Amino acid sequence: MADQIAVWAVCLALSVAAPHLAERTISLDRLRPMTAAAVWAAGLALRATAAVAAVLLAVICLPHTRVVRDWLHGLPLRAGSDLGIVLLVCGGLAAAAGYAVLRRFRAADREVLSRVRLLDIEGPGGAAVVSDPQVLLAAVGVRRPRIVVSAGALAALDDDELDAALAHEHGHIRRGHRWIAAAAEVCTILARWLPGTRRAADELAFHLERDADWWAVRRLHEPAVLAAAVCKAALDAADPGGAAGAHALTGGRGGQVARRLHLLLDGVPTGSRPGNAVVRLGAVGLAALAACAFAVTATHAGADLLRCLEPHVSATSGTAPVFAPGTGAADGPAA
Repeated sequence: MADQIAVWAVCLALSVAAPHLAERTISLDRLRPMTAAAVWAAGLALRATAAVAAVLLAVICLPHTRVVRDWLHGLPLRAGSDLGIVLLVCGGLAAAAGYAVLRRFRAADREVLSRVRLLDIEGPGGAAVVSDPQVLLAAVGVRRPRIVVSAGALAALDDDELDAALAHEHGHIRRGHRWIAAAAEVCTILARWLPGTRRAADELAFHLERDADWWAVRRLHEPAVLAAAVCKAALDAADPGGAAGAHALTGGRGGQVARRLHLLLDGVPTGSRPGNAVVRLGAVGLAALAACAFAVTATHAGADLLRCLEPHVSATSGTAPVFAPGTGAADGPAA
């Protein structure tokens, strides 16, 4: 048992430290966006795996401790009850994560569409036009995403800026960012209690934005033009009309806007091919560690559950046997 706890302590330490160490040592902002996103995504996956494994190990291992055995002494637990507990925990985690992700994405789409009215007008690039005076461009929907553009954006952005901004939103759709964000949301929900999880999720979202910027720039749009569109949208979101909107470019998520603008004006750096290859190899290593750790936990949980079910399967009478809590061994037929 001690070796399993040690393995998960190492996994937890790696999941917390690895992406932050990579960010400090090699400046992920200067690499390809999806390379940096892969590092943070692998870190989130490892965090989620460690969090789920910690819950499973607690459910499986705690009944074996003396304190819990003394507390549960004399309770008529039936063989196979551990199976029900573990299945309940796993099913509850999966259901809660799935429901939370679905609700989060629907809420995000409703937030965009609830305050606007869809106009019977087809905008540039086939985008749907909505009656919002603010600068708004967004890709909404998961299975059949579409781009919406506000009347305020059509008025505030010139033709080049509008084309670049629409190309950015098309980049989100073409690059499958919605599915990556959904998987990241599941990992974030499962590992919310681990320190730094929200920061990792925010960094992943930031690099997905960078990837959409890179996709737009590769479509022959000038980085400075896209930066102007991003700046106008940020200022308008902070203060419609733009009087005090400069605060949008400092601190918090505004700090991420400033980072995007800096990288765009710097020509969207993507780093060297060898550097990207090394970092991607590290991200693959983190993902492989998460998969192996999950497999080890599943194997251990399955072996423990089979041990719990042995007295139930071998029982010949109609009465289920009773076993001492946490031992998995039958004490005899129930009275």
